[in-house]
Amino acid sequence: MKTLSVLSVDDNALSLRLVQRMLAGTHMMVDDATSPSEAIAKSNGQHYDCALVDITLPGIGGVELAHTLRTGPFPIRYLIACTAHPFFGQTPDAAGFNRVLLKPFNRAALLAELLTAKKDPARP
Repeated sequence: MKTLSVLSVDDNALSLRLVQRMLAGTHMMVDDATSPSEAIAKSNGQHYDCALVDITLPGIGGVELAHTLRTGPFPIRYLIACTAHPFFGQTPDAAGFNRVLLKPFNRAALLAELLTAKKDPARP
């Protein structure tokens, strides 16, 4: 089974640890970034199949980060917005994301989203 490489971006260390714990024992490699600048640096240095991006990040924020991650040297083609606040007046695709995962989410919901990314890595 092919390993799915995931970049998890959140300024909340507890959220990052929860994602790591939820994906332990799966065929997924998870790399953490605690800021948009760290996420950009990591994505400029290696390929990721998917990114989980918190919307309310300090600095440029999740929506602008999504655009940057899609257009870097190693574009991430499948982006999942992770937020406690649904998008208002904007679809996930219009905001640059393939999907939205509402917080708090459980392991089953996270795995379902990542398996979708694995099956269909192209942006809709």
